[in-house]
Amino acid sequence: MGWHLAARRPVMSVRDWPHWENRALSRRLPAEGILAVMAHIVGTGGGEWVDEAQSQCRLFFRSPAEFAAMLRTAARGLLDAQGMQTLWQLCAPGEEGQLPGTEFDGMEPAMMLKVLEVLEGEAQVDLFRTDEDSGAVVPLEQIGVRFK
Repeated sequence: MGWHLAARRPVMSVRDWPHWENRALSRRLPAEGILAVMAHIVGTGGGEWVDEAQSQCRLFFRSPAEFAAMLRTAARGLLDAQGMQTLWQLCAPGEEGQLPGTEFDGMEPAMMLKVLEVLEGEAQVDLFRTDEDSGAVVPLEQIGVRFK
């Protein structure tokens, strides 16, 4: 997981993950071993399957609840005064985003939504998932966020 954290790559392609193989020893972890490792990661809350085929896994470097506590702290004062944000503004990379230099800078939008849903469950934020005029569901990055 440290490799993914350093590379800021939260989604791993299970089949093609380079760390299943040790080329210096000409060895590769067998499929049963890969399945066991992935079952452990997902079963202990260290990740979740991105697709039904279980070919990609989103790794959690911190749990959504841990990230939510960090976001709550980062949002105090900085975001509260700014009113409504979009999900994209909260996780956009670098100066495009509202939180440059934090762990949320460049966070995958799907993970940011999980974090925000924790805060929504704690009545810390309101999430606006539909267009006010048409009632249509908005794209993930355009979900509105208002901190309370």
